[in-house]
Amino acid sequence: MKTVISIDIGSTWTKGAAFALTGSGFELKEKISVPTTQDNLVVGFHETLARLLHQDPLTPLEQLKGLSEIFFSSSAKGGLKIAAIGLVPDLTLQLARLAAMSAGGKVVKSF
Repeated sequence: MKTVISIDIGSTWTKGAAFALTGSGFELKEKISVPTTQDNLVVGFHETLARLLHQDPLTPLEQLKGLSEIFFSSSAKGGLKIAAIGLVPDLTLQLARLAAMSAGGKVVKSF
């Protein structure tokens, strides 16, 4: 049975879930939350991934690659700084703001 991993890096918690791919969709197998490390987001991501794959959290990230299909996102509110570059400044800014809202980010520059 194929396993799919989903990880969300938030401002406070990094949350992960393992799903089994069934004939009719997905079945939740396990979910985990670990504190997000503000100075290095990879730490929380790595620990979450290792625990969902039932590996030692000290296992190098390179050894965890390929063990499962992995999807990740960020729900950190305001933590993601976005700079947008486009040919039409007003349209670029408008679309950058829409993208930032769905990604939990903030547009800091538009060109």
